[in-house]
Amino acid sequence: MRALIAGAGRLPVYLAERAERLGEPVVIAEMRGFPSEVPDRFERLPFRIERLGDFFEALKERGVQEIVTAGAVRRPAFDPAALDRYTAAIAADYVTATQGGDDQLARMVLGLMVKEGFTPTPAHVAAPELLPPAGCPTRRQPEARDETDAVRALAILDALGPVDTSQAVVVAAGQALGIEALPGTDHLLAALAEAEGMPKGGLLLKAPKSGQDARIDWPVIGTRTVEGARAAGLNGIAVAHGGVMIIDPDAVVAAADDANLFLWIRE
Repeated sequence: MRALIAGAGRLPVYLAERAERLGEPVVIAEMRGFPSEVPDRFERLPFRIERLGDFFEALKERGVQEIVTAGAVRRPAFDPAALDRYTAAIAADYVTATQGGDDQLARMVLGLMVKEGFTPTPAHVAAPELLPPAGCPTRRQPEARDETDAVRALAILDALGPVDTSQAVVVAAGQALGIEALPGTDHLLAALAEAEGMPKGGLLLKAPKSGQDARIDWPVIGTRTVEGARAAGLNGIAVAHGGVMIIDPDAVVAAADDANLFLWIRE
């Protein structure tokens, strides 16, 4: 039995509906205050971060062995008055982890899952088609200027790796136009679409953070990303091969072709 800890975005919807098509049982776990877009017909298991003991017990009662985490979930407010005994025992470690980067908190949560006997599974292992082969399947192909911008974008992301802050950057003519922060890639592209005086063209490059654990918060793009890139006036989207999930690649390629953008799955 698999549990899907579902956050915002299309990825949890894709994984839930994929399981449904294949006849695989799945329970949708949603953190309090962070509802997903997964349809209501799927079984829900609400939980709160202050009561992890209750949550783990509920998963075990349902026979859950595997946990897939998908979708954006922001750090929740933490109410010490609501702690169960299990979470109270690790509260100090939780507070320490929240003071670090997202990866530090993620590693702590993953460690608790493993300790309780669950298997945290990356979304792209549960659904291997989310990682398509390298290449550029769109009609539009990247040019030499796009390669230059991609190299610059990767250098920026590598430099940001130690501070655990971003999976995406927009570069045009060698200049960084925007860097993904807490609000996410869609917000980044929307902000650029409304900005004035920016260089024309450029690309969005998305890749995992340095040392990122593949079992949680692995980067993802979909048709919304294409729509945002078109609105921002970019030439295309580049993603790290094997490091970024693409929800429904055929639909993404079709959307990119309609927008005259390239989709570059870059080695």
